[in-house]
Amino acid sequence: MRLKKLNRNQKGQTLIEVVIAVALLGMIAVAFLGGLVTVFRADIIADERSVAQSLATSQMEYVKSLLYEYGASPSYEQTDVPSPDHPGYTISVDAEPLHDPDDGIQKITLIICRDTPKELLTLEGYKVSRGEK
Repeated sequence: MRLKKLNRNQKGQTLIEVVIAVALLGMIAVAFLGGLVTVFRADIIADERSVAQSLATSQMEYVKSLLYEYGASPSYEQTDVPSPDHPGYTISVDAEPLHDPDDGIQKITLIICRDTPKELLTLEGYKVSRGEK
């Protein structure tokens, strides 16, 4: 008789232990999945910034390779032009003379956006006239 009572009591304890273990496992799984979501988001952001940096650098080099244009609005200025190689990214280029009158130095500002108007990167540089007029 005593043995039966002991067995019944152990069955109840085992059930409680299993329920507690499953609850702990569930909490750990939720925390782990939350961490994975954060890692995936960080990876997407890093990828976007890497593409934006590459686009800005190549566009800046392209603008610097063109002939210097005197005046308020050079032909290499552009606003929200879609990137041909990276869909969803747009490039804006602004060129303004540093001095008035234009003495052959322009400040070039590049803005890279993803799914406009989300601005990802702004890159500034200078374009110098190398004697061409």
